[in-house]
Amino acid sequence: MKLLIDEEPIPLLPSLVHLVGINGALVMQQVHFRTRISKNMRDGHKWIYKTYEDWTKELRKRISKK
Repeated sequence: MKLLIDEEPIPLLPSLVHLVGINGALVMQQVHFRTRISKNMRDGHKWIYKTYEDWTKELRKRISKK
């Protein structure tokens, strides 16, 4: 798909934004994505772990690519 700006899009569901707001929807989408790719398992459940600093570093990397 050709985008107006050369950057990765962020998947965002309008119905989720309506329910929890844009910030909540962005966080929930990231947690959902991370859970799907996670290899961490305990008692049959996948889980993720990221510190606030980890999330901040990742965000800074994305912003600096622009």
